Amino acid sequence: MKIFFDTMVYLHYLGLDQIDFEDVFGPGPHSVVVPRITLRELDKHKNTGNSKRIKTRAKKVLRRVEDWLESGNVSAVLPIEFFAKSPSIDFEKFGLNPSWNDDVLIASILQYKIDNPSVENVVLVTLDSGAHMTAKYLGVRVFDLSDELLLPVDEDPIEQENIKLRKRISALEDMRPKIKVSFPGGKQHCKVNIFQKPELEAAEVESKIARLKETFPKREAPKLNLSKDEDDPVLKIQSLIKNSDLMSMGLNGREIERYNSEVESYITNYRKYMKGCWELDAAIARSFDFEIEIRNDGTQPAEDVDVHFHFPDGFRLVDDSKPMHYPAEPKEPVAPRSVSDLMEANARSSWMLPALGNVAPPSFEMPTSFSIEKTNSYDVNDHFVRIKHGDSVLLPRMRIIFESFEKASSFCCQYTIRPANLPEAITGELNFVVSKQ
Repeated sequence: MKIFFDTMVYLHYLGLDQIDFEDVFGPGPHSVVVPRITLRELDKHKNTGNSKRIKTRAKKVLRRVEDWLESGNVSAVLPIEFFAKSPSIDFEKFGLNPSWNDDVLIASILQYKIDNPSVENVVLVTLDSGAHMTAKYLGVRVFDLSDELLLPVDEDPIEQENIKLRKRISALEDMRPKIKVSFPGGKQHCKVNIFQKPELEAAEVESKIARLKETFPKREAPKLNLSKDEDDPVLKIQSLIKNSDLMSMGLNGREIERYNSEVESYITNYRKYMKGCWELDAAIARSFDFEIEIRNDGTQPAEDVDVHFHFPDGFRLVDDSKPMHYPAEPKEPVAPRSVSDLMEANARSSWMLPALGNVAPPSFEMPTSFSIEKTNSYDVNDHFVRIKHGDSVLLPRMRIIFESFEKASSFCCQYTIRPANLPEAITGELNFVVSKQ
């Protein structure tokens, strides 16, 4: 049996003089054939191997192969020969590529079989699956060696040092903050529902206005009726008393005009009030609130952390700690007052202390670095002095209010987190999935 060995077998298996050929390949005689391509590859690995161990192994194997070839024997029972001829077969005809070393090795075997037609049993021992398949396709018998013949792995000192360095780098990387940005619970998607509030019905408005008009009807000033019977002193006195009572009640026209004017303003403002309440309810229906969590899963605190989020346009972004307020309900009109009521009110105001005006109470709120800046879009900024390892912080709760139900859609926001004790910023995006109900 003529046996060709792939270069990798020389580098990774026991030396040929350490292998029992009859035990591995069956009864002899056996002979080893070394083509030129094998020596060339061994020489290449000797000079440019990818590790010191491979270089040393290639140098040692090459020296021993040269010694065996010079003597013509690997051992007393195992001859060895050098096949110096370069393959002259038609590579293209056999589907081989002359620039691939494995194909050149197979071509050398084919050439050997052509030059030595009397040799029937020629085999290739290879580790390469591609060469294995190609050789079998071209009628070359292929043999696999047992893993028991593999050389023990002696780690290259440089490789050992590289492993230590990688472990050290990994340990150092673990000794740093690891910032993760998410919605509470670690979610990267915020799924929300918004609703479309039915339009404010005109009939509902008019029904309410009609009830208000019944509650606050307009009034007419009473006319003074003087007795025509000037000769009857009794009737004259009664007429004067009656008109005096009307005047004392303030029904002289001015209070009635004031009251009627207040009723008109009240009705007008109440229409606006009802519309304003509906608009706020509609805005709440097409809005949602959310929080963003910044967590440190590392082994060191994150120091002096600048936080920036960028939101697109198409909605209003507000601080949810500042609640949206319904419009103030209009003040009801004050009923017409009598002259005595006005005199009493004036007398009361004359001895009351003067109003001090609207004096705002002192604010005890702590200053905050949180801000929402409106440009064509929205920029949210915040700052944290420290985020401890294994701890998390929440940005103040925010609210998204879409301009209209029709324009509402899913979107994403981008973030940049810059801890002072990390060399690079943490960037990413969070997604908002909007469902319309």
